[in-house]
Formats: sequence, C-alpha cells, structure tokens
Amino acid sequence: MTNRKEKMSNFKNEISVIFRDYIKSRRLKKEAIQLIVEGVDDPKYYTTRFNIFLNPEWNITSVGGKSKVLGLKEIIEKHPSYKNDECYYFIDKDYDERIFLDKTYCTPTYSIENFYLHPTCITNLVTSECGLSNYSIKERYAILDYINSDYLCELENFHKNKKIIKINSVFKFIRNNEIPTTSLDKVLKIELHSNSIKIKHLKEYQKLKIENIKNYRKFLETEDYHKFISSPLENFRGKQEILFLKYYLKRLYNDGELSKEIYSNFGVKIKLENPAMADKILSNVSNYAYTPDCLKNFLLTIKSSK
Repeated sequence: MTNRKEKMSNFKNEISVIFRDYIKSRRLKKEAIQLIVEGVDDPKYYTTRFNIFLNPEWNITSVGGKSKVLGLKEIIEKHPSYKNDECYYFIDKDYDERIFLDKTYCTPTYSIENFYLHPTCITNLVTSECGLSNYSIKERYAILDYINSDYLCELENFHKNKKIIKINSVFKFIRNNEIPTTSLDKVLKIELHSNSIKIKHLKEYQKLKIENIKNYRKFLETEDYHKFISSPLENFRGKQEILFLKYYLKRLYNDGELSKEIYSNFGVKIKLENPAMADKILSNVSNYAYTPDCLKNFLLTIKSSK
C-alpha cells in the first residue's frame, strides 16, 4: 500500500510540474493552439501532420505518457482560468480499448508506430527512396507489386510467429489486469536478427508467471484474446512492429536479400538510396507513414474551430 501511495504522490508531483510548464508555454505563445502528446518521439510523426492540417500557430508539448496526458487534461479542464483553452490531446490506444473523449485523439492502433507498418507506407517509401518513380524503369509497377506482396507475406509471418504472439499476449494480460511491473521491457524482450526471432525471459517474468499462470491460461481461452490476436497490425505493440520494419528495410539495402531477388527476377538494381534509412526509422520514415482518416478529420475539426 505504501508503495502505491508513493507512486500516486510522485505522479501528482509530476503532473504539477507538467502543468507549470503548460502555463509557461501558453504565456510564450498566447495565440497558439496547445497540442499535448505522449512521448518525445511522437512529434516526429505528428509535426508533419500538424503543419499540413492546422493553421501556423500551434505549440506541441510531450509529457511522458498516456496517464500524464489525461492527468494534465483533467487539471486544465477543471481550472477556472484555463478550462476554456484551445488545448487538444493525443494518446495511444495501447493494449486498452480505444477511448473517446472531448478534444482528445486516440489512435485506432496500439500506437502511432503501427502507422509506419501500413502497406501504403511501404509503397510510398520504395517509390521515393528506391527510384521507382522513374519512368525509364519499364517494369516499375510490376516491381512495386512484387515488393508489396513480399512485404505483406513477411509481415504476416512475423505476426504469426509464436514468440511475437506470446509477448503481446503476456503484455496485454498484464495491462488488462493492472498487474504491477517496473516496465513491460523488464518482463520479456524480443530480439530480431534476420529471420531469427528470440525472446528473453527476464527476471520479473518468472515471478509473474508463478503468481498468474492459471489466470493467464484462462485468458488464452477467451473471446477477447482471440479477437486481439486476429488483428495484429492494429493491436500488437508498436515497438516490436518497428523492429520488423527495420529488418525489412535492410532487405532493400545494396546487398540485401530483396534487392538481389528483384535483380534476379526483373534485371533491375533496386536499393534504398539512403543507407541509414532503417537506423532512425521514426524520423526517416515519418513522411511516408500512414495518416488515418480519423486523425485527418480530428485535425480538420480543430482547424475549422479557429
């Protein structure tokens, strides 16, 4: 109980600090729409979309997690001086059900990272980064179809891998049952090397397994579990999806497996022009990532309210 009280106290203190930062940002940019996102990597995805769909005056703040976004929202909306502010909030669905709150956008997928795995992202990326917009490549559309088919096949195999299903099922069980952990990354860890997927059982996993194995097995028999694993691109953890995308893009490097296949089948050398594309993927691939209609509509609603 003491540990729980300490966590609650620390959370309240953090929210107070975040709120003070919000007031400071508001004073510096009085006319700007205030946009609150979860993590420090989120602006890499959202900034491009905000520039396209919103008016120039906006300010983005990362607060360090979903609970902190919602905590700040609650404080602002109850505050007599700030409750009418033009402030909007952006959160990830995570392993929860999608939530719908006023002035709040919740992803239809686990997180924004999942948008990077959408098939349109791959099509746009290879068209731009592998030179497949060049009219002189006679079979460029056939090559695009080949890459798209290959990508969907590889992604399906990744999602059907028992280790990927296991880690996501364990994490969902932990989150849905509010089982205390230091971090999900301290329970299980995935390592992806070429076609090899390894799962590491970390220290916290053994303790959790002993205490929860019976209930976990019951969870595996539920409709909720089967619904969850039936839509992996939407429901599986974004961090793991990004690991797959890194692996896949490396197949398009100069000496990559997919580049060799394309040359063998079409007689054309296709490779990623930027050899560092897979290294900082959230930044490098952001422009190509999928923008769902629900996000477009949310941003257009903000713009029309000005």
